[in-house]
Amino acid sequence: MARKSSVLQRAAIAVFSVIAIYAILNASVSRSLPSSSDLPRKKQALISLSDKKDLATLGNGLQELGYTIVSTGGTASTLENAGVSVTKLDGRVKTLHPNIHGGILARRDVEHHMEALNEHGIGTFDVVVVNLYPFYNKVTAPEDYQAVLEYLKGGQNDQQFRRKLAWKAFQHVAAYDSAVSDWLWKQTEGKEKFPPSFTVPLSLKSSLRYGENPHQKAAFYVDKSLAEVNAGGIATAIQHHGKVAPVGTDVVWIYSITYGGGIVSGDSISCEFTIGDGCTAVLTTQSSTKVYKAIGSKCSEQTLEARIGSESLLVVIPDPVTCFSTARYYQKQNFRLVSDSNLVLVDWITSGRHANGEKWDFEFYKSINNVYLEDDKPLFLDTVLLEKRNIQSIAERMQDYHAIAMVILFGPKLRELQKQVQENVKNMMAEQLQISYGSRRHNPDSRARNGFMKPEFIASCSTFGPEGKGVVIRIASDSTEPVYNFLRQQLGGLEPLLGQSPYA
Repeated sequence: MARKSSVLQRAAIAVFSVIAIYAILNASVSRSLPSSSDLPRKKQALISLSDKKDLATLGNGLQELGYTIVSTGGTASTLENAGVSVTKLDGRVKTLHPNIHGGILARRDVEHHMEALNEHGIGTFDVVVVNLYPFYNKVTAPEDYQAVLEYLKGGQNDQQFRRKLAWKAFQHVAAYDSAVSDWLWKQTEGKEKFPPSFTVPLSLKSSLRYGENPHQKAAFYVDKSLAEVNAGGIATAIQHHGKVAPVGTDVVWIYSITYGGGIVSGDSISCEFTIGDGCTAVLTTQSSTKVYKAIGSKCSEQTLEARIGSESLLVVIPDPVTCFSTARYYQKQNFRLVSDSNLVLVDWITSGRHANGEKWDFEFYKSINNVYLEDDKPLFLDTVLLEKRNIQSIAERMQDYHAIAMVILFGPKLRELQKQVQENVKNMMAEQLQISYGSRRHNPDSRARNGFMKPEFIASCSTFGPEGKGVVIRIASDSTEPVYNFLRQQLGGLEPLLGQSPYA
């Protein structure tokens, strides 16, 4: 605590203009520094660095350009060890001496500024190189040193270059001050109390293409301090090999985004897709489709009409529908195929916000899935109807289950996946009949004698269509996570067709 407090005291004293000098300089500065009258044509550079990366290169470069180097402490020692002549400042003070900031801020094109310098024996500084005490691990652009040397070597007066360096300094100081402010607040008020205002310093991670409006630009910013405490997650993850690139396939991924994160009473949403011959598309969502509370008898509706061409594949893998208390929802999806089309369809619903006591507490839910072959010949029909008006409540009929799902696999490209999923479901349910209850394992005969205990996860498979070309899997689970795990594992076999697993 003492070390960090002393850093704070020094840092608080030293915030100064665009150059942000957090330097602690000699009390006898006026005696140590060459004055403008002594060295009227001498160019001076003030250097005071906590991070001394590339300092030797910078010092030698400035010396070769005829600069007198003024420095103190560890910076001066590092420069001398690198063979750079240094005008050294002895001791330290707790504020900036006017001979320092006067020589920095004086404008060479303003006559009375230069007269004041001569009157008080103050020398000018042409270059100031500083960085902050390491309150947190952030260094401002040592990589700029070479560019600065080239700028000085050419004797340029590039205002844009100078403005860019000034901007970097301001950005650096703002981020640094934010970190100090945050630390001070937590030390005085504790972590539980929110500050009246705060600043979040974010760093550009990457430039992005704005997907919905290609003519607009977008960018991804992250809080790098999170990475320093190992809590950054994917936002601050480092890719150690290669570069970020799109999946190396021609698959089109479509994310349907619901309005305001969900559907409100009376909404009617309609989508139409045509998948051309030989094409592949994935239709998914960014989160569950939330159906909010109904107003009166108004029903929220969503319809999907999809035509799938020859040798093409459509993968529809949305997150589940989650209906709030009293919600009313109607969904109808029509898929029109030819004989060699391919379709993967996932359709599922959760019990709602059961953490809030809303287990199957909605008013009405109806989902219809129709699959047709050429000439609108019916191939498959599935309807799920859950309505509160029945004699039993929905919760009573669903008992302990909190999620139900249906998966359709149809088409020649999915034959191997169909076989694998059927075998996996068969083995999974066979294992369910041998699962342990308490400390003992029960076989079917012992369970028949002792009373049947309903499994927490149930899945079944059956075929449909000509020559059993289609497979339907039905699932019931006491929570959503096992359903996600099942879909992730069983549909991982789509990776060769999509370029990556749909649940990766």
